[in-house]
Amino acid sequence: MQTRISATTAEAIGAMAVTMGKTGALPRTEAAAAATILRQAAKPTKTGESTAKRRSGMLTTEQVADLLNCSRKTVLRMADAGQLTRRYLRPGNAKSLRFSEAEIEALCGTGTEGGETSK
Repeated sequence: MQTRISATTAEAIGAMAVTMGKTGALPRTEAAAAATILRQAAKPTKTGESTAKRRSGMLTTEQVADLLNCSRKTVLRMADAGQLTRRYLRPGNAKSLRFSEAEIEALCGTGTEGGETSK
């Protein structure tokens, strides 16, 4: 399981671990390892969202825009034109708008079926 934390939290806890390593409350190697792990946990993913959200097979408007290299407004226009199928996780809540990851991959040709990627 991969967890993401804010960069501010990672910095604070990492600094505390390093300080504990310097004072001898924690072995220096363990303090350095903890700081490294915290820095990695705070790094954003390619599209700035957690891996768990990507595993669901549903993408937000912003994630689709990143994959298609366009704006969020363009993604919404494509949905209005019928080029993309929109789904709401909670009907009536605009923030719950999602798009199928498989549909987006098929649209931009990034599917990896058969071990090959499209160009």
